[in-house]
Amino acid sequence: MSDHEQSVPTDEVRDAGAVAPSPTGPIGPFGSPPPSHLVLAIVSLVFFWPVGIPAVVRAAQVSPRWTDGDTEGALDASARAKRLASIALGSGVVLVVLWLVLLALTAASA
Repeated sequence: MSDHEQSVPTDEVRDAGAVAPSPTGPIGPFGSPPPSHLVLAIVSLVFFWPVGIPAVVRAAQVSPRWTDGDTEGALDASARAKRLASIALGSGVVLVVLWLVLLALTAASA
């Protein structure tokens, strides 16, 4: 036997072809992924689509970033999706209320 073969422990030789499991398996590096807020983002499309579309895009980025081990990116995408969806919902409600007020004023003046 050569010096190299004697210095390699048998466990390392046996595991040389084995692939180590990923530390960021399907549930990510630190447990469950953050909420994607995808349903909220989709609902926000109905209220104010110009802001709802970016909310859906951000919500769709949460899971892939988490499984890639990008914890910070997943948390950021989750927070932005929620913020954008909330802005879209609020904008839609304000626009509907303004429309109803204008409709009532127009009907009252006629």
